[in-house]
Amino acid sequence: MALTKRDLVITVAKDTGITQVDVKRVIQQILSAIIESLKAGKTIELRNFGVFKVKQRAPRRGRNPKTGQ
Repeated sequence: MALTKRDLVITVAKDTGITQVDVKRVIQQILSAIIESLKAGKTIELRNFGVFKVKQRAPRRGRNPKTGQ
């Protein structure tokens, strides 16, 4: 089962005693900052967690499942 943003908010709120509204606001700001940095072509490295970066891929050929084209 996947951990949703809502699950994360509830867990952090319980563990810290901070309201869910405030935790949600902070998590959303963090995600927005990551998105904006990636849009600007930057790489985000969070030590002991992971690295976020935009990876260019070759285009795929699409197909309309109704028509087969």
